[in-house]
Amino acid sequence: MSNFTSFEELGCWKEASNLRLFVAREIVAKLPDFEKFGLMNQIKRSSRSVGNNIAEGYGRFHFQENILNELRIIHDKTLKILNGYIKYLKNQKET
Repeated sequence: MSNFTSFEELGCWKEASNLRLFVAREIVAKLPDFEKFGLMNQIKRSSRSVGNNIAEGYGRFHFQENILNELRIIHDKTLKILNGYIKYLKNQKET
């Protein structure tokens, strides 16, 4: 990791940025208005936090803290996004 001068050079951060854009354009934009303050808000916040946690983990790594904990947090937040979207799709299929 010492070859990187910024977290923005990390492939995982770039993918997290792509995920955030995908969530905004492909998922959130297609949710109904009544989800504006429920699922929509949760999905947007969790998709943003993935990149934020990578950036935070990058900073902590350079201060000799454990990056594995940050990666676990990122993984958990990604699973929350997926879980919320799966629940939404199942509910849409049932109606």
